[in-house]
Amino acid sequence: MAGVKKKDIPDIAAFMPEFWEFVKSVWIPEDSDQYWKEVYDKAQELYQKYPVDFVKRQILGFCEYLDQKWQDERDKAGTEEEQ
Repeated sequence: MAGVKKKDIPDIAAFMPEFWEFVKSVWIPEDSDQYWKEVYDKAQELYQKYPVDFVKRQILGFCEYLDQKWQDERDKAGTEEEQ
């Protein structure tokens, strides 16, 4: 299996550390418009800087994960309140 080097995919290599910072900055979903606006704005900023399909898919996948995580936590909190 052939490996890839930074010089082979410079845009992706530059994107990954920035994506990791984005992930860390919004990892815990919050129930506020401000939080979701921040997620959206940071995602847009990253994609505008690196407008390639790989980046788009990484960002969308992570945002879908965040949304599901937030819904699961909200549902769990609702169930705990009912008990």
